[in-house]
Amino acid sequence: MNKLLYCVVFLLLCHSLSFAQDYSTKSTSVTIYQNNFATVQQTLELKLNESPSLFKYQIPSINVISSSIFLTYDGEILEQSISAPRTPFDNWSETSIGKEVTIVSPNGQTFKGKVAKFDDELIVTTNEGNSIFLKDLEGFTIIFNNYQPELFKKPEVHWLLKPKKTGTNLANIVFHTSGINWKTKYFAFLDENKQRMNLFAYANINNQSGIDFENVNLKIVEGELNYQENYTPFKSVAISEARSQPMLSSAKFETEESLFEYYQYKYPQKVTLKNKENKLLQLFATENIPYKKIFVYNLYSYPQLDRKEKPMIYIAFKNSKDNNLGMLLPKGDVDFYQKTEGNIEFIGQSSLKTAPVGDESKLFVGNATDLAVEVKNAESVTIGQNRIERRYKVVCHNFKNKDASIEIVYYPDLQSMELIKTNIQPKEKQPMKLVFEVPIKANSTSELNFIVQVQK
Repeated sequence: MNKLLYCVVFLLLCHSLSFAQDYSTKSTSVTIYQNNFATVQQTLELKLNESPSLFKYQIPSINVISSSIFLTYDGEILEQSISAPRTPFDNWSETSIGKEVTIVSPNGQTFKGKVAKFDDELIVTTNEGNSIFLKDLEGFTIIFNNYQPELFKKPEVHWLLKPKKTGTNLANIVFHTSGINWKTKYFAFLDENKQRMNLFAYANINNQSGIDFENVNLKIVEGELNYQENYTPFKSVAISEARSQPMLSSAKFETEESLFEYYQYKYPQKVTLKNKENKLLQLFATENIPYKKIFVYNLYSYPQLDRKEKPMIYIAFKNSKDNNLGMLLPKGDVDFYQKTEGNIEFIGQSSLKTAPVGDESKLFVGNATDLAVEVKNAESVTIGQNRIERRYKVVCHNFKNKDASIEIVYYPDLQSMELIKTNIQPKEKQPMKLVFEVPIKANSTSELNFIVQVQK
């Protein structure tokens, strides 16, 4: 009796449902994070003529994280359900065996043959007698007997809604999608004569989400969020190469804002991000930043003797307002160029870690050509039951026609280091590091001699 009553109520409910398929998108906002995902928020205008109403929404990509989808509006949500997408193997597994098939790969390569298997994977015997095994058909075109079936279908979300008022209702749909990422790309132009640098920062956005974002409000977030990577989209899709070179825009992001414990940048105008597109949008540009060019050689406890080695080149600068910066510098890759008589020449590349205001960055760009460091002596003497004395002689060569200096950074392999004797006082002294700045005259050499004791 109870089952009969339930069925009658259910049928009456279904008969009275109104399908809210009449809706329009008022606006779309996209916030991109550095974890290869984005949050998408759409404001919709729904026509809910009856209560309850069934609203169907087609999810724009199979990369959308199903567990992240939610809707808010002025009313109750009685039910939310998600239909999984049809896979390429559902309708063709039994009827396709032995059929002629043409396969076009994402890069345009064409194969012809007959279907040998089509269930959890597609196996095709080509006309040349080879076998092709495919488990992921995303991006492939499959043609059976000159007919191209619909292999993929976008999933849908169904909401059973009970609005407070019928008619026009505003609703917000929010979801996460994978396959979209951003990172900072810097271009630094050095003036060696003035020791000044011009710095241009861009947000390099790579959209492989399967969604074309048309005229959206765009924000990007710098920060390390705890994001559950085991959240899976409807179907795993490998990130493919972008279909175009980075596209430059003349506008730039507004000044960063604090978002929780992260930083958020808002683009001042609507943006279009096509699927498989790579786009550069300017974050900021600043000029006349003072920098230092530093030559560094790392010395360890057991170096190779009598071998001239090239010191590393670092570009160092401080993030401060006095240096025409004074804003958070997001992590990213830096391309360095030098201005030479009206031309610019590429001189190296490095990676910048996130640099808050007040932080100093040292970026490795290459190895020096006309400077060298040669360790002539690295002697170890046991002077007690638990003490070792180490004696070093380091020769620094300068083949330039101008004076230079090299930072010798010593890292002991044992703790409790004590500096006993040196001919050059260290500029930095830490328990596990000594930094000596060795000046060298043009076309000359200089020596660093020091003795340390360490505890076994």
